[in-house]
Amino acid sequence: MTTYARQLAEVEAPRQHWWLRNDVRAAVSTVFLGAFLVNNLHSHGPKWLTVVAALGTYAAAALLTGHLRRRIKRSRRAA
Repeated sequence: MTTYARQLAEVEAPRQHWWLRNDVRAAVSTVFLGAFLVNNLHSHGPKWLTVVAALGTYAAAALLTGHLRRRIKRSRRAA
């Protein structure tokens, strides 16, 4: 039994923590930057900061969309 467990441990790839996954990071960035953008628009903040927040939100959402699309493609290929 210990030989089997050792072989299984060698074959199985180490798993990444959920908070280190790229899709989770992109989702958190999208939410954070989106909330900042809404807050800046609501409080009539500086225009340059609104533009930076909008671009950051757009980039984070685009990254998240890409990660989710790749995950869907991988799951379809595996099925």
